[in-house]
Amino acid sequence: MTDQQQKPTLYERLGGYDSVYAFAGEVLKTCMKHPDIGHIWAHVSESSFQKEHINFVDFLCKHWGGNTVYRGRDMVTAHRGMGLTEVHWLSLIHISEPTRLDVMSD
Repeated sequence: MTDQQQKPTLYERLGGYDSVYAFAGEVLKTCMKHPDIGHIWAHVSESSFQKEHINFVDFLCKHWGGNTVYRGRDMVTAHRGMGLTEVHWLSLIHISEPTRLDVMSD
């Protein structure tokens, strides 16, 4: 395959920035309501939520082949001291899959 025939990135296949933005917002909103992980966002202000949302979008876009710049901390540093367990991560994964299908099919 030549450079001109490269496969589209995951970012492109998902619909670009706007689709990733919608996906990230829905994941975060659903996480906030989830019984196993909602407490993590219990005292987050609207401003902090918006900052986290944009960081999440930038992180996903960068790792899925978009041209955004992620300015947040690495994942280990960002989540250190939060007491996260496998239950928390599995809850996030469980939330993400149906959200992706719902948002990307709109």
